[in-house]
Amino acid sequence: MNVDVIVIGAGNAGLAAVHTLRQQGADVLCLEAGDIPGGRTISVKRSGYILDFGSQFVFRFNRRFFDLCSEVGLKGEVVPWAGLVHSFKGGRMIPAMVGATPTDLWRNRARLRGMHKALGPRAAWQLMRLLPTIHRKSSDLDFVDYAGALDLDGENYADFIRRLGGAEVLETLFQPNVSAMTLGMPEEVSAAYGLALFWQSSKGYWTLKHGIGALNERLFERYKDCIRLKTPAKRIVIEDGRVLGVETADGLIEARRVICTTTGTTALKLMPDLPDTLRRPLEKVRYSACCHVIFATGEIVLPKDFYAVGLPRNAGSIMAGYTNSSVKSEYYAPTGCGLINCFTFDRHAVELNARPDDEVEKICLSEVQRFSPAMPDSYEFCAIWRWKEAVNLSPPGMLNAMQHLRQKNYRDVAGLFLGGDYLYMPSVDGSIHSGITAAKAALA
Repeated sequence: MNVDVIVIGAGNAGLAAVHTLRQQGADVLCLEAGDIPGGRTISVKRSGYILDFGSQFVFRFNRRFFDLCSEVGLKGEVVPWAGLVHSFKGGRMIPAMVGATPTDLWRNRARLRGMHKALGPRAAWQLMRLLPTIHRKSSDLDFVDYAGALDLDGENYADFIRRLGGAEVLETLFQPNVSAMTLGMPEEVSAAYGLALFWQSSKGYWTLKHGIGALNERLFERYKDCIRLKTPAKRIVIEDGRVLGVETADGLIEARRVICTTTGTTALKLMPDLPDTLRRPLEKVRYSACCHVIFATGEIVLPKDFYAVGLPRNAGSIMAGYTNSSVKSEYYAPTGCGLINCFTFDRHAVELNARPDDEVEKICLSEVQRFSPAMPDSYEFCAIWRWKEAVNLSPPGMLNAMQHLRQKNYRDVAGLFLGGDYLYMPSVDGSIHSGITAAKAALA
């Protein structure tokens, strides 16, 4: 068998690449190892509920996501929501800054006084020390065009916040925010990526009415004639600096152009003989783990309009936080019902991923009840999804390495093109952009 282009992976990047290639009439074959498309952005329907097992939302300025939705007829499905985000401190919930950017706070003294009361005087003072720096860098904190933030890529986020703000505001505000977003620790994340997440999350969240995975579902339905599920690639065959095709369980599929949109770690396994110029940047990519547990409840557990509760690590929880997805749109849960998503993180997620479902269910139920006593003992159902690689952490140095790779070494193997969230600041938008860019390069 011989095709023009093989795309490996049917997640955000892979499906965006397939869409771009097919729009130009290319002969495409997409190989997906899993039994459903979508990668780490999937939505599953069950008993009247929508379960977002991977990505939960996009940010206001994720224009590549919005543009792609428009291209496939989903423009009317895109919706924001104004759910409140709180952090847990001293046995009580305190409001976070979603919907109030650092610039808003700096200009609005009433909001500043509210944050002062919520955070405590020391942490609030440390936040005020940080606000001018965050405001000054705000235009550089773009998930795709991040060149202006590369000076922040060499330091981890925790050290950056401690140095310019202090330990109290790190543990009260910035650590819960970045851990909820990445399911890792601020010491594992670059200051550039951590600040971008903080800035972007302050502007609110967007999703699709029928689940964040609806975009990938639409793309799969449109192009399923060229997408093979449950067909893992074994190896990308490279000889004399040129791609020859992809080896699968059924043999070699010949192609002079291959777009690999897997995670960075999987890409290394598929191409063990990459030149150092490509291998070394990929070796910088790291992922967090998550045992994602969802409880469908017959009642609303969190207070009215609450979306998320972030848990600081000094609370000693196995969760970075938990959310009520029923506030995203009227379609996520039956009227009057809740949808509690528990996001385990760090070493706790690794440990829970190895435990049986019944144990995981009991542990997570107990944790939610610890912080929200209104959580009932009985519920409609519990669903569990285990992620060995949940979120790209963008550790210090990764963004600079990927910038250099794209500018200097992208074509070091003829016919090989890379796609994936690690090529930009990790995000749904960065992943989609990488797939489109790889497809255009392959067409050229």
